[in-house]
Amino acid sequence: MVVLGVGEVVLRVVDAREKDYGSFKARFDIDVMKKLGIGPGDVVEIVGRRRTVAIAWPSYPEDEGKGIVRLDSVVRRNAGVEIGDKVVVRKASFSEAKTVVLTPLSEITVTDAVVSYVKRRLIDIPLVSGDKIPAPFVNKQVFFKVEFTFPQGAVVITPNTEVLITRRSREAPLNFKLAVAKLLEEEGYRIIHVGKKESEIDIIAEKDGRKTFVKIVEEQFKSKEENLYITLGKLLTQMKNPKAEYMIVLTEEYENLTNKIPEYVKNKLNLKTLIIERKYTIKKKT
Repeated sequence: MVVLGVGEVVLRVVDAREKDYGSFKARFDIDVMKKLGIGPGDVVEIVGRRRTVAIAWPSYPEDEGKGIVRLDSVVRRNAGVEIGDKVVVRKASFSEAKTVVLTPLSEITVTDAVVSYVKRRLIDIPLVSGDKIPAPFVNKQVFFKVEFTFPQGAVVITPNTEVLITRRSREAPLNFKLAVAKLLEEEGYRIIHVGKKESEIDIIAEKDGRKTFVKIVEEQFKSKEENLYITLGKLLTQMKNPKAEYMIVLTEEYENLTNKIPEYVKNKLNLKTLIIERKYTIKKKT
């Protein structure tokens, strides 16, 4: 074990025992918990090549003093690590999830009963946007990607959480993205990237020395209002540069919904909107 400073340590990853698989537990020394100011059942951050969260749980007696943390394959994948890697473990700040949006990573029929079932499986589970979490179904296990959460950051699902499951990812087709990129070029933007890179951003552009991150509204729900809010949520979770501007691209049937975008969201994102017609011409920009 390496103590990095007040409130965080480095531990070596070993596999969880079978009985802990699917529990989202991180088992490590009780003495380490005391150093971190936490107890069994508290939420901890596990930081490898990416950041995730898990439930702190006491190590087995035979593991005491070895400087290890037992993680199952789900938590390891969410942390971007393998057995034998080292991770930073620290106490997590978390909130009760108000809304969590999930996308199935394999084909399932999404019904109200399925949503209720998945929610029940996830009660008291901590997670962050980008995590991939499993739920067992008849004859198979289905993984769901956490698209975004409200509030942002680490959250725990409770009985009061609104869980939404989108249809399997239906991102804007590449030809649509290229058409939008061409329109932006005509408006004086220099296109840096088209297509998803390491995030949910569809297009990265630049104008007058300022980067613009563009997200096209995806048709994931029947409700256009939900689709709009999902897109805004994804932009908020990807916001890393407060000096940049962020843009949403909508087709003309969404035009009447733009006045429902909260002012604090517009201000936080330096938000611009681009409304286009299906024939790929600009109808309105703000």
